[in-house]
Amino acid sequence: MGQADQLRGMDATIHSAMLATGIAFTGVYTAGAVTVDPCRGYFDQEFQAFGEVGPVAGARTTLCILLADVAAPKAGARLAIDGVIWILKAEDGVDQSISRWVVSNGGPAP
Repeated sequence: MGQADQLRGMDATIHSAMLATGIAFTGVYTAGAVTVDPCRGYFDQEFQAFGEVGPVAGARTTLCILLADVAAPKAGARLAIDGVIWILKAEDGVDQSISRWVVSNGGPAP
């Protein structure tokens, strides 16, 4: 078993434990004709300072998607989580098992 497989197995175990705390999610990923259900990951909302002239604080929401579920997440894809659509805007980091994305709120899920 390679390192990527070990990381993905560890992520699955951690995700199961974190799901009950509300930190992890299980949603539906949609990119064009591709739908992945379930899509597992983690939700993070934080405040970040922006600007060079003077700092302005703003909310920043990121979703971490387990690559075992979606091997190559795409910008513009949508994730439906707990009745809300999140739109993937820009990849913020990736390792062998997780892809982290800055997202925007796309409104209520149908």
